[in-house]
Amino acid sequence: LRDLMRENINMLRQTSLVRALNQRFSEVEQQGGFATALVGTFFAPQRSLAVCNAGHPLPLVYRASESQWSPLERRPVDESKLVDIPLGIMNEVEYQMTETRLGVGDLVLGFSDALSESRDRKGQLLDVDGILRLVRKLDVSKPETLIPSLLDAILDESSENLSHDDLTVVLLQVTGTRSTIKDNLLAPFRLFGSADEQTGFRTE
Repeated sequence: LRDLMRENINMLRQTSLVRALNQRFSEVEQQGGFATALVGTFFAPQRSLAVCNAGHPLPLVYRASESQWSPLERRPVDESKLVDIPLGIMNEVEYQMTETRLGVGDLVLGFSDALSESRDRKGQLLDVDGILRLVRKLDVSKPETLIPSLLDAILDESSENLSHDDLTVVLLQVTGTRSTIKDNLLAPFRLFGSADEQTGFRTE
């Protein structure tokens, strides 16, 4: 998997990477297992976030200009084809890319299904809509406190939540940091060399 990531690290479109991950996972997983994945690229010069989803809960996006959280909009799916399903289920699957422009101060919240499969006080699955309901009540002025506050809110719904599955939560914030002229000029040459870290995001 690391080799595949190294091969694709400088590519803005990650659909080929996710297809390759699916094929590789299918080869090594012969016992009927599967995995979900969310692969994204942030292109700092255009503040563009491209996300490729393999059966994973979609991220939530906070637009600072609107002071509003919403789910990342997904492109329409052709129901006649196998699209964006988890890795390792089928070899021939199409993965599409969703792209959105972000502004300075915007937040992107990604999370594993340990959150979306948690339950509310009535025993119903929270799903993405339930996570959205909870996160809209939180203070975004201090992003470093948002994840702990969200986890506390989920545990308030039920003490059994977050205890039965692996948990991953990632919060990204657009800082407005720009790539230097030198970095932009050297970018084409990096396609043939080692990967270089993109700027413009802070990760909590």
